[in-house]
Amino acid sequence: VIRVLALGGSTTYGSRLEREQAYPAVLGQMLEHRYPQAQFEIFNAGVPWHTSMHSLLRYVALYADWEPDIVIVMHAFNDIFQASEGKLASGGFRGDYGHFFGALGLRVNPRDQFTDDVRRLLVNNWLSRTWYSDVFQREPAPERKPVDLLRALPSFSRNLCQLVRRANDDGADVVLLTQPSLYREEMSQEEIGKLFYDYYYRDYAVVPAIHEQSRAMENFNRATRDVAKSCGAMLVDLEQHIPRKTEYMYDDVHYTVSGANLVASKLLDLVPWADHVLPEGTREQQ
Repeated sequence: VIRVLALGGSTTYGSRLEREQAYPAVLGQMLEHRYPQAQFEIFNAGVPWHTSMHSLLRYVALYADWEPDIVIVMHAFNDIFQASEGKLASGGFRGDYGHFFGALGLRVNPRDQFTDDVRRLLVNNWLSRTWYSDVFQREPAPERKPVDLLRALPSFSRNLCQLVRRANDDGADVVLLTQPSLYREEMSQEEIGKLFYDYYYRDYAVVPAIHEQSRAMENFNRATRDVAKSCGAMLVDLEQHIPRKTEYMYDDVHYTVSGANLVASKLLDLVPWADHVLPEGTREQQ
C-alpha cells in the first residue's frame, strides 16, 4: 500500500466541493487508473483555516504514526492572514501563531461568539442609540492601520522546513506545492466581485489593495520554492500551472471542480510516482 497524505487548508479540504471532488480524492482515482497494479491510500488532511503551523503540529502529533510514503503540502493564503489582528485574532501577532490558535477556540464556541455578538449589538449599534442609550458607553471605532502581509513569512518558512525534515526523517518523500490564486493585473469587475480577502480586514484595518495581496502570495510562494530547494523536498509549482481564471477558482484561491481536476492531473504528471510503484530492478530499467 502506498500512503499519500495531503496537508493544507480549505483548498486541500475542498470547500464547496463534494469529498470525491477535492483534489486528493481525484488524484487517488487517477493514480489507480494509471497504476492498476498498485494500491493507494489517500488521506485528505486539509482543514479550513489551517496554516503551516497547524500542519506541522498535526503531522507530528497524529499523522506520522500513519507512516505515509508521500506527504503533499500546500499553504500560503492562510499564513498571510496570520498577520491579521482582527476577526480571528486574540492579541498581537506571534511567530508561533499563538494569537490565532486562541482565536480558533473562541470561533468554534457558540456561547462565546453569541456573547460577543450581543455585546457588539448593544454597545456599538443602533440599539445603543434608541434603547437605554444612557446606560451604555459606546466603544470608539478602532483605528484602522495598514497590515504587514509579510510578517508571518519567516515563521512560514520555518514551519515548512521543519515539516519537510521531520517527514523525511520518517522515511516519507515530501512534495511542496505553491498556491495558485485569482489575483492578477487588470481583473474584470466580475472577477473582483468574487474576491473575499477584504472580509478579513475591512472592520479593523486598511484593506490591502489587490496588487498588495498578490505580491504577498508571490512572496510566500517564493518561500515555498526556497524551502523545497534547501530543506529536501520536491516542488510542484502549481502557481505556474493553474490559469488565473474563474473556470478553475471560484474566488481568491478555492478550486472549482475543473480546478481540482487540474491540480490532480498536474500532480499525477509531475510527481515521480513510479519510484514508489515499481520494484527496484524495474526502476533502474526505467
